[in-house]
Amino acid sequence: MLVVLLIVEVVLAVVYAIFSLGPRRGVFAALAADPAGVGRAEATASDRTNLVLFTALGLCTVAAVALGAWWASRAARASRSGPVRWGPAWWVVTIVAAVLIAAALVLHAGGDTGRIATGYVLLGLGCVLVAGSAAWALRVVRRNSRHSTSHPGGTGGTGAVGAAGGNEQVGSGSERGRTGPDSEGPGHLVR
Repeated sequence: MLVVLLIVEVVLAVVYAIFSLGPRRGVFAALAADPAGVGRAEATASDRTNLVLFTALGLCTVAAVALGAWWASRAARASRSGPVRWGPAWWVVTIVAAVLIAAALVLHAGGDTGRIATGYVLLGLGCVLVAGSAAWALRVVRRNSRHSTSHPGGTGGTGAVGAAGGNEQVGSGSERGRTGPDSEGPGHLVR
């Protein structure tokens, strides 16, 4: 479920970024230049498309964050290596995306169409980063799911603890190749 949700989030974020940077920003730039130059039908269609895309991406992102947090806590409990490692780059991209989107929303609060057009540039860039963040999260989820499904009791692709309920996890590359009195052979975590 989380994998599908992250894929949908990536697609929605890319589509909304294109819409924000192109047609939506264009409507507000045209309104700033000449308010009579934008027809009512064009403005209404742009508003409707914006509402649908913004709401869909927002709901998808909130659901992905909630489900991702739940998955990460389950994966951390099922593993001996501790919490899921998202990586510092993921945190930076995610935080910058949130800052850009918040700045865009602040620019949208006023009635100045020129500022709103600028806000859509920031929003589009923020959505590109949201897509990157979701794609990275998808990679982390798949990587951790592959490691845990290759060992009994892992978290599997859905994040549920396996039937055995164990805490086993595949070790690092150096541990997988090591054998000796403290290991169960290649592919097992050295104890």
